[in-house]
Amino acid sequence: MSFSEIDDLRLAIDEAVILLLDGIEGGEQTEQEIRVVFRIDRGALELHAERSVEAALDNAAVHRFDAITAGLIDDYDLDQERGWVRVRKIAGADDD
Repeated sequence: MSFSEIDDLRLAIDEAVILLLDGIEGGEQTEQEIRVVFRIDRGALELHAERSVEAALDNAAVHRFDAITAGLIDDYDLDQERGWVRVRKIAGADDD
């Protein structure tokens, strides 16, 4: 991956963590951990992050995540009810 692609991925990962920590529906604050799994496959890096405490993601936080990361990564998926997110970045995809 180029420096630019790595920097985009870094920012998307930051936003995923912010989404999971600050994006709890109702604003309730509980002690929790975030479990992160990285996968590398055929030039793509994928990150799956989930909270130790299941809680719905706030709509505003999801919209913010989408607005910031849409142009940075190639794909993402999330479960708004259980509170997990997956981001994917493919090396060289920005060259298209």
